[in-house]
Amino acid sequence: MTRTLFSIFLLIPAVFSASSTIHKLSSFNNTVATPIKDVLDGSKIYLSSRDKAAYLGRITLSTQGASKTLLNLLNDFDDAGLPRGWTVNSDLTISTTNSEGLTKNLTGELLIVTPTMAKDPNFLVVPARSAMQLDRSTATDTTIVFLAAHSQNTDGVPNYAGFNHIRVENIAQPPGTTLSFYRYLPNDNYQDVTNLDTIQRRIFSNPLSYFVGGAMQSTFFTQIDPIQFSQSSVWFRGVGGFKLNVSDSYVDTATIQTGAVTVTGMSNNQLGSINSQVKFMFAGDTRMGTSGYVLTTELFGDSHLALQLNGQGTLSSTVQYNGTSINNQEAQSWPALSLQLMPSNAFIGNYFTQYFNTDNGPIITSASSTASPPPSVSSSAAPNPSSTTNNPGNSSSAPTTSSYQSTSPSVETTTKFSSTSFIMLSVIATLLHNALNF
Repeated sequence: MTRTLFSIFLLIPAVFSASSTIHKLSSFNNTVATPIKDVLDGSKIYLSSRDKAAYLGRITLSTQGASKTLLNLLNDFDDAGLPRGWTVNSDLTISTTNSEGLTKNLTGELLIVTPTMAKDPNFLVVPARSAMQLDRSTATDTTIVFLAAHSQNTDGVPNYAGFNHIRVENIAQPPGTTLSFYRYLPNDNYQDVTNLDTIQRRIFSNPLSYFVGGAMQSTFFTQIDPIQFSQSSVWFRGVGGFKLNVSDSYVDTATIQTGAVTVTGMSNNQLGSINSQVKFMFAGDTRMGTSGYVLTTELFGDSHLALQLNGQGTLSSTVQYNGTSINNQEAQSWPALSLQLMPSNAFIGNYFTQYFNTDNGPIITSASSTASPPPSVSSSAAPNPSSTTNNPGNSSSAPTTSSYQSTSPSVETTTKFSSTSFIMLSVIATLLHNALNF
């Protein structure tokens, strides 16, 4: 049995597929050619950098008897303005003639994607260095890795803003298509939406499915607010056509005003974590709706993040999260006026919050004037009413009484824990069970 268990643990890494990787230029200070580890034959390499051209021109990549400077790699674009990358093999090396002191201050990063990704014509790498429109209206399948280009220019931005900015906005998504954002970097399962690892990395989706009132509800949102990330990379999947703009512009997200009543978007941590809020447009006290969020966290130590969803009057839901939480959902059968995010300290780690609010139509009253609850299952939200622009969803100007009874308590405070390690232990246990009973 011991030998069997040992063999199984040796085989466990084999169930994980190859992954793209990021390498910081500051870690390569050898003047002689140094191998870059774990590169597969047929991989592709890209560069995201704001380092000076002279410095990049002194750094050389070599593979299969060919060489290319990082400056040449950075400036090699296709007709669509996207970087071509460079196909490399496992013999890839890097060398520099820059001094060690200069090298350690470089901020650029190399991205190496797997051979599977390199062969996929619909797998794109987009460094967010300036404003760009991506028009994939005729595409049936698209995967994009967005790379931030580290910026030392902090003029006019708050000290919690950080140095990496990826901003995606003006997202045009036709019905019948799906869009998703993911954290980290993709592995070769990036097209498999049922893969456990892919599911755990997803931080945003449209359409969005969520439980409310004990039933599953799915909503396709025609309004997606601008989405901003402070990480060095995120990746994106689109099934069907879409358009979007991506840039490295920074907008302070301490307060987000939604662009419609029926809306989804994201409120994420910046370099520093501060109290922040989302203000929802208010459709009026004669409308039904749902509201909530999907949250993924990677919090340090004893740090925690409290989220408070506020509706009319005393309608409120507060949940506190600790540690690692993956795709935790909170949904209420009433429309929200605001969502407050309250970190326990300035550096709690990373969190990604997809918020949503829907307008489900006018309240239907019975003969006894008791309001009917919103429908528990819906394929799409009602169109945004014309009155939604009259009140920007500020709780101070909203009515102080609710027009219908909430099915949940007015205040709900809980603490939720979740762990990736628990999920992985379950996978390992299943493998052990199957092997021992083979």
